[in-house]
Amino acid sequence: MKIGIVAASTALLITATTQPAAARDNGLVVQVAPPTGGDDTAILQAALDRCVGHQDSCKVHLSPGRYRTRQLVAYDFRGTFEGAGQDRTVIEPVGTLRVCPTLCSKNPDTTTNLWPDLMIFVDGNVRLSDISIQIKKVPATTDYFLGNALISAVRMMTSEFGTMTATVERVSIEGAHDESSFFRGFGLLNGIIAAGELLKPGADPNGDYDIKRDTFPLKGSFRFSSNTFKTCFSAIDMNRLFDGRLVVGGDDGAGNSASDTRRAFELANFENSTVEISHNRASSHWDLIVDNFYYPAERASRYSIHHNIFSGETEFGDGIILWDNDLPPKTIDATVVHNTVADGPFYFAMIETLNTEGTLIAANRVRGSALAGIMIENGTRNAILGNDVSGVTADIGRILLDSTTTRSLVAGACRPGDVVDQGQANIVLCKARD
Repeated sequence: MKIGIVAASTALLITATTQPAAARDNGLVVQVAPPTGGDDTAILQAALDRCVGHQDSCKVHLSPGRYRTRQLVAYDFRGTFEGAGQDRTVIEPVGTLRVCPTLCSKNPDTTTNLWPDLMIFVDGNVRLSDISIQIKKVPATTDYFLGNALISAVRMMTSEFGTMTATVERVSIEGAHDESSFFRGFGLLNGIIAAGELLKPGADPNGDYDIKRDTFPLKGSFRFSSNTFKTCFSAIDMNRLFDGRLVVGGDDGAGNSASDTRRAFELANFENSTVEISHNRASSHWDLIVDNFYYPAERASRYSIHHNIFSGETEFGDGIILWDNDLPPKTIDATVVHNTVADGPFYFAMIETLNTEGTLIAANRVRGSALAGIMIENGTRNAILGNDVSGVTADIGRILLDSTTTRSLVAGACRPGDVVDQGQANIVLCKARD
């Protein structure tokens, strides 16, 4: 069965094909016509709407070309939104996007509550693939509370009783520099943001607002693989993932790359979640930061950070930084193994932990100039084992245990002076290296 849907404002045609009952996926394929060269919002939104709440497989397939759009919003999208390839299908804003002049007082829609995000998905089962998203218009938005920066190219959130399964793969996202931006001169704040920020009824983000009290946490399973990010403050920013799973990268060859960013990958305030960050490449001020900046998390999450290659772009940054609560409960249960952090300008530290307990840092290779190659601050029962720090030129020490670090272990090949232990009850077991 074929159905023609005419969007009156653009005179475009979507062709939706339902597979025969005997077909394997018994699903719906929505073929979107080529871009018009004008405003393609209506046709893109109509295509997204076809997969909202869909029970069988649903696929929106974009033609090659450059689509120009205003904000797109889909609640409970269930399907695939795909292009013809990163170098063939491009989505970009139709111009400077109109947004709420303060912060929107209600959750996003396409008419009144215009959040400063280009594509928004709430709940559902979302697969986004094989497209480029370019945010190069400066200013990106009309004036609002945070200036003129677009918060994200792609935003994901979940509702009170909803959840999300999301995969983003083979997507290229690129922003532009804007000297007037509050965010270090970036016109795009986040390539992708997946966040516990959907407003609860009655919440007022411009009044007495508390993110923990007034928004729903993020729930579900998320995978970001084989994507490219360039010229944005943060490539992937995730916060308040509760009882979920996240993979950034994954198998060898499935890693993401980020360049010309301030924070490549930032994960904040996760609770009871399982996280893998692997096989990624980034060159940023902070390549990977795991933190609890919004509020102290209450339940531990498990992080496996391995086989990444990070290099800095600006001085006094970190390759990998883990920042836990300063007081119990401790919420970052991490292993950091087989990573390379090297070749940036002067680092604060290639690998840094603050307030962590039980962190394993092993078999990593760090190289370059820094205050310290591996720095443990206010840590307890951490293990720093078999790391190659021979290529570090350090102002303080290649491995530093600060004065508040206790009951931690350092072992592996090192020379006299490589390990500076300022703490108490730590054990340093070094064997001589050539």
